[in-house]
Amino acid sequence: HAGSVDNRVFTKSYHLFFRINKWDMDTSFLDNGATIRRMKAEIDSLMADGRIASDSILIVSAASPDGRNAFNVMLSEKRGETAEKIIKGLYPEFVTTKIIRDPIGEDWATLRKITLGDENIPMRDELLEIIDSDLDNDAKERKFRAMKPTFRYIIRNHVNLMRAAAVTINISVPNIVLAPVAAPK
Repeated sequence: HAGSVDNRVFTKSYHLFFRINKWDMDTSFLDNGATIRRMKAEIDSLMADGRIASDSILIVSAASPDGRNAFNVMLSEKRGETAEKIIKGLYPEFVTTKIIRDPIGEDWATLRKITLGDENIPMRDELLEIIDSDLDNDAKERKFRAMKPTFRYIIRNHVNLMRAAAVTINISVPNIVLAPVAAPK
């Protein structure tokens, strides 16, 4: 009897972190080494099936907003390239046209999430006003830096979360479903 094929799609996300002003991968920094090993182990276990297809890999890379915007845009692009090289090094068989890099430059959105989630940030409401303002990124950064206790607190406690590349891998595994068959009498 005819069967149908249903694809099961797995989506896995991994976060890699970078040192200040760097785009090379330091596997001893934060949990990068463990993250890369976990990513490889999880993908390897899915690939052991033999019917796996990498649908797409999205790499969103960013820089923290504590520097010149033009430099941070370049930094986020280079971090995305580094994450892509790691993926291609582990899995050269993944179709490269399915790797999508999205360098976002300065990560004001993560700074906003951090600010909403940490009630200990000095001058929190003022920082949110700056983040949500229509100012260009360099003007936002100047105002942010001028809030010395706030700026120091963010740098000391949260800045590494914004110096990152998030790798999201979508993987399809065909799930063969056989049509029901009547039991013999």
